[in-house]
Amino acid sequence: MRSRKPGARSLAGVAMLLGTVLAAAAVFRHRMIVVTVRGTSMAPTYRDGDRVLVRRTTRLVPGQVIVVEQPAPGGRWATVPLPRGARAAAMTARTWLIKRVTSVGTPPNDAVWLLGDNAEDSFDSRHMGWVPRPRVLGVVVRPRRPHRRSALPAERR
Repeated sequence: MRSRKPGARSLAGVAMLLGTVLAAAAVFRHRMIVVTVRGTSMAPTYRDGDRVLVRRTTRLVPGQVIVVEQPAPGGRWATVPLPRGARAAAMTARTWLIKRVTSVGTPPNDAVWLLGDNAEDSFDSRHMGWVPRPRVLGVVVRPRRPHRRSALPAERR
């Protein structure tokens, strides 16, 4: 019968735990993103410069605040929707809006109606119509404290 060195079992346990933490961090990185709010359309809930943590999902209910891609002028989409696993570089190349979901359509009209909390200064569904669900980046989970690192900007107005 072979004897193991003392601590070999605990070293294997630490390695397994570290692997699990790294795998969870990789999943978290693709599911969560920090977005910087630009503009006043969501005031007073969110103000220009606020940072929010966004969970990447398209499961939506009325009342949620979401980040959604802004259409090109004329309400058309200049690009195809982002794939689910898109990296940050692909996201920063697009313009994003932060809005509140007021209505969720069901298939075949799988789209959402969005309004800004500050109706007087908001480019929202009153201007662009229903927004297709694949154009949704995700749901705002919570605000974050200001930080020096840059984040994905949401909304110009």
